[in-house]
Amino acid sequence: MSTIESNPTEVSHSDAEQPRLAPSKPSSTWLLAGLAAAVTVLGTVIFSGIRERDHAETTLGASTERAAIATVNVVQPTSGAVSQEVVLPGNTQAFNDTPIYARTNGYLKRWYVDIGVHVAQDEFRLHARDRSGCQRS
Repeated sequence: MSTIESNPTEVSHSDAEQPRLAPSKPSSTWLLAGLAAAVTVLGTVIFSGIRERDHAETTLGASTERAAIATVNVVQPTSGAVSQEVVLPGNTQAFNDTPIYARTNGYLKRWYVDIGVHVAQDEFRLHARDRSGCQRS
């Protein structure tokens, strides 16, 4: 056996010749440069967002001012063709047919003509009496 194997406390020449590497730490300049780059990117993003919102607000204000101006077209009316007729679909009809009667404060004595019959002027249509018994025609 060799001396290296028999005496574990001795260090071999091959171990002594190789320098041990210490764990490398990032230098402070690289750390500051990365931090500055991150701050610059963040600032650019924030600035571009604010600038875009300001541009959109300006555009909205301008379009609102243009839309606020009322545009009116004035025309002179002309009469149309006499034979022009508007035909609409559908018909009009009452839900309930209710007769309407005249109100009187008396009683009907005699009825001379039927409802809907044409009568001449001063022709008797009916005789009515009021509650006191006076005759009216």
